[in-house]
Amino acid sequence: MKSEKKARAELRPSKRELSRAPFPGTFYVFLHGLIAARRNGKFLDLLIPDVGPNHVYRYGEFLGELTLQPAAPAYQIHGIEGKESNPSQTIFPPEAHLCTNGLFGESRGSKLYARIRLPHPLQVHSYLTVNLKDVVTDPANQMAKSKTGNMTPVLEYKFSDPRNILFGGEPLNIAPLEVDGRWYMNLHLYAEEDVERPELHTVAGFNQLAELFDFGAPPSIASVTNIPEPVRGKLPKGTSELEFVSLAMRTRELGYLGRQIREQSVTGKPIVVKVSSVGADPITCLQAVSQ
Repeated sequence: MKSEKKARAELRPSKRELSRAPFPGTFYVFLHGLIAARRNGKFLDLLIPDVGPNHVYRYGEFLGELTLQPAAPAYQIHGIEGKESNPSQTIFPPEAHLCTNGLFGESRGSKLYARIRLPHPLQVHSYLTVNLKDVVTDPANQMAKSKTGNMTPVLEYKFSDPRNILFGGEPLNIAPLEVDGRWYMNLHLYAEEDVERPELHTVAGFNQLAELFDFGAPPSIASVTNIPEPVRGKLPKGTSELEFVSLAMRTRELGYLGRQIREQSVTGKPIVVKVSSVGADPITCLQAVSQ
């Protein structure tokens, strides 16, 4: 068996490949599950609430994410380029994201699992959006009027050299992928369950997310049964539909794949892989209720 360190080293591009790579490349950050975003001066803070042992917290390469350990200091991402902070510009367009009407402070009483600090993104992609007007209650009108949720926001940055990208002071082991002469690196952040949960769990999760901020009257959701089907937008270049699947759905699909691989290894039958379509009915914590 190869060591994990050796296996990861083989996934990285060689020095020769890096020397001829047409950098700079595009760096994407996928936000899955219970992750809130808040301006912090020239930085953007991603806030992950601690909702107990049912949640998993991961970061890294697609299908190869590592456990994100709880930490009081912020995990800082270095080696990527965003844009200069401009208070007059909106980071998350409210017509495609569930946004507040103003900048609210962080609640001191909330329990934070981790904070991730990075530059302001060049742009935010909205591949799957859903209308939440009939779902989100906002008694103090603190949320943007559109009430549109983005199921998996994708933050876009640039990078010059993947070897210089650090996550929490450690090298980020994500292999650049070349697509049509351009290079892409995709970082996935997960704060959700790897199994399906009932509706009430989703409701409680959203409410805990709202408790991260000093709302006068926190917005909430009472039910997710009437959430409409998500609307597909433009798939960001260098990404795939599979990368937008919820962790619970992915765990289920990988279980099917594991069963088929086991059967093939025992019986010699060929493997036929079937993957669920993206945008199915919401099945787990805030798959359809965005950050």
